[in-house]
Amino acid sequence: MTPSTQGIPGLPHLTYPDELVQFGTKVIQGSLLFVFLIVALGVVITLISFSLRRNTTEQRVFFGEWFICYSQLLKEVEYLALILGLLITGFFLTSTFAYFQWWKQAKVGQVAESVAEDKLEQNAPQIRYITEEAYTYTTRVNGRIVKVNDKQKVTRYLNLVGLQIQVKIDQSVNV
Repeated sequence: MTPSTQGIPGLPHLTYPDELVQFGTKVIQGSLLFVFLIVALGVVITLISFSLRRNTTEQRVFFGEWFICYSQLLKEVEYLALILGLLITGFFLTSTFAYFQWWKQAKVGQVAESVAEDKLEQNAPQIRYITEEAYTYTTRVNGRIVKVNDKQKVTRYLNLVGLQIQVKIDQSVNV
């Protein structure tokens, strides 16, 4: 593929399995790290509660507060996982759509370039006329400086303000 048809740089899409697998591994690694942190927090709460087992009043107060916070965190993780799942799915679908639009535009550009070869441009019509203008120059004749008046032809162009030209265009196929 040419560089213009490779798509938007950095956006993964569903049609390339390699990019899909790479993105999936990154998402799984990130979510495993997040799950590990939540489990580690639960283990830390349990170990601290276990270390306070001799002082039951301190254990109840500490464990009660942290247990409530931890259970709220676990409930919020469910919603976070749902939102992340929807965001990732939406990202894949929109990036795939954006890739195909980019690719389609590049493909149309290539086809148009191969058919038309060069741009067909027509400049605005102008009228060209030649006029004589007087000019003066100095020259040396027999050791004296002489001023000479002469005429020269000058080409001028005149832009048209309006015109009524009828054009018939026939399209022929370039074999």
